[in-house]
Amino acid sequence: MKNFLRRFRTRLQQSMVGRNGYDALSRVVYFIGLGLFILQWFIPRRVLLYFALLFLGYSLFRVFSRNVYARQRENEAFLRRTEKLRSWLRLSKRRWKDRKTHRYFTCPHCHQTVRVPKTVGKIRIHCPKCGESFTARM
Repeated sequence: MKNFLRRFRTRLQQSMVGRNGYDALSRVVYFIGLGLFILQWFIPRRVLLYFALLFLGYSLFRVFSRNVYARQRENEAFLRRTEKLRSWLRLSKRRWKDRKTHRYFTCPHCHQTVRVPKTVGKIRIHCPKCGESFTARM
């Protein structure tokens, strides 16, 4: 059985050589299709099923596409357009993780987010980006 699984894995890897693979845009399109597929169970509309299948099919097309250059350009454009949203989500995740030990402040001069350990009272914060100092209340 182990030998069979090893051969299967090797053949699967060899079949993906020269193909685009699973990138960020494919992942988003896949999860949108999966979400629509699940949603159509609760709201039985045939159009939801068709859109779900369309998104899932497009995701598979992207994964198995041999035109890697075009798929990479599409993925880069997607990443550029969603950079603000992704950075906001990363910052929100970090804020939640550090909520007991740190506070986050925005510099009034350059709007850089500054992470500061929690203390009591007023604190003087030095912005690492622009060099300005500002006072904040904890």
